[in-house]
Amino acid sequence: MIDEFAKYLKKDRKSIKTIVLYSKIVEEFMDWYSSNHSRSFQHLNTKDITEFEYYLKSNKGYKDETIKVKLSVVAKFNEFLIHYNF
Repeated sequence: MIDEFAKYLKKDRKSIKTIVLYSKIVEEFMDWYSSNHSRSFQHLNTKDITEFEYYLKSNKGYKDETIKVKLSVVAKFNEFLIHYNF
C-alpha cells in the first residue's frame, strides 16, 4: 500500500524527497498500528489518529511541530485511501 501511496504522491507532483519522507511516516504509522491492534489495517478512524498522536508524544517524545507534520502526512494518506476506495 505504501508503494501505491508513493505513486499517488508522484502524480500529485511531490518531490522525491517529500515522497521518501511521507512514505517513512506512513510506514511508521502502519508499524505502530500493527503492533497495537489485533485486526488488520482497513481504514483510518479518529480514534486511531488520536491514539497515534498520544503515542508520538508520550512514547516517542516528539515535539508538537513534529507531531503536526506526521499527522498531516497521515491525513494525506487518508486522502489517498478515500480517493482509491481502500
